[in-house]
Amino acid sequence: MTGHKGLMGPTGTGAILVAPGIEMGPLIEGGTGVLSAERRQPAVWPEHLEAGTLNICGIAGLGAALDWLGEVGIETILDHEQALLVRFLEGLGDIPGIEVYGRCDMMRTPVVSLNLDGVESSVLAERLAADHGIATRAGLHCAPRMHAALGTLGTGAVRFSFNWFTGEEDISFALFALRSIAGAL
Repeated sequence: MTGHKGLMGPTGTGAILVAPGIEMGPLIEGGTGVLSAERRQPAVWPEHLEAGTLNICGIAGLGAALDWLGEVGIETILDHEQALLVRFLEGLGDIPGIEVYGRCDMMRTPVVSLNLDGVESSVLAERLAADHGIATRAGLHCAPRMHAALGTLGTGAVRFSFNWFTGEEDISFALFALRSIAGAL
């Protein structure tokens, strides 16, 4: 799992969970730090998979993020994100030319991919950033097969993501920005 997405830790961090009895070999070897004279990685875990110097600052940041998540509470964060998501999806309904991808009739992650008819996803993302100061991500989102299934392989989509630090005013402003861009067409 990545540390920088739902866990709100630094980029370049993450974890792998391995069930007992599963054997895994290292992807690369060297720089073990604990048995430096050995040519192979140590047999003990987790050092068995840790070549080179660890991202100590990133690991400390991920630990702090996990502590913070424990203090605030996952359910509290989930409720907040779902409320923002519902508000955003409802607000998109009255903007002409917006196409939202994914099922909207069920609880989902606080991520919305969309396009605006007649506007390339990269152009929409640039307009949101330049004209309104809104950061989104445009393109294929490292998921070309999903975009092929959605029919957006040639165009990509614009992705909005919400989290604990997103407020109702941010949702209102994003909807205002989308309405303004759609109205200018």
